[in-house]
Amino acid sequence: GHEKINFLYLPTPLERLNNLSQDLGINLYIKRDDLTPLAMGGNKLRKLEYLLADAKKQGATMLLTVGGAQTNHGRLTCAVARKYGLKAAIVCIVAAITARYTAQGEKVYYIPIGGSNELGILGYYECAQELAKQADKMALINGPDSKNFPRVVATVGSMGTYMGLFTGIFLENLPLR
Repeated sequence: GHEKINFLYLPTPLERLNNLSQDLGINLYIKRDDLTPLAMGGNKLRKLEYLLADAKKQGATMLLTVGGAQTNHGRLTCAVARKYGLKAAIVCIVAAITARYTAQGEKVYYIPIGGSNELGILGYYECAQELAKQADKMALINGPDSKNFPRVVATVGSMGTYMGLFTGIFLENLPLR
């Protein structure tokens, strides 16, 4: 039901890691979301498709997010903002900054750390569906026994990617674990 602005070329590849698969004695694949097209890519872009659409709908002139000096999420938020004609800032403390930009006439749209809120996770809800389709097409899903379903392993930072994948697999009843 939520709108997004499509700026990714999906699906991203699902690639078998042959050497690691052999070393570990399993079939290990990697979802190549590092190949997404903006500012060196990364998982936050799937979230930003939804967050950007919401910001535009609210008439925002600026995207404001939180993160440390090395934040990938911040880098990608700024890249998306510039691509779509918005200003952007990455800060460590939010409320005072929001007030300052608002006083300067900006309509600030706040994006939480990692883009991880109920809207941002839709990017990985959708990715779970994309993964299930790819796994099926590549014959990685065999039989109705859930013990044989491919396992999806994700790193966890701000929980958005994980929660998107988890809710997508659970609510869509996908043949993944």
